Amino acid sequence: MTEAEVLSHPLYRGFAPFADSHPPMRGWLATSVCGDDGRSYGMLQLSDKRGGRDFDESDEANIRELAALIGETLDAFRLAAQRSA
Repeated sequence: MTEAEVLSHPLYRGFAPFADSHPPMRGWLATSVCGDDGRSYGMLQLSDKRGGRDFDESDEANIRELAALIGETLDAFRLAAQRSA
């Protein structure tokens, strides 16, 4: 999301009481973390790219790859726990 999209999002208003204690958010990049069977483990999200730059397609590809690796790792842990139980 761009800064404008973040600021216009209806849930962003919930951060207003904390505006003085946190710097403004310039952008937000998020993707789901899923297992091979479609199991949803959660979400991986980033905000505010270093240097004040906006996120780009390369950042999106990297976070998706990282989320896939996390999903595979969590699948492996879950299967190992099932085997040992």
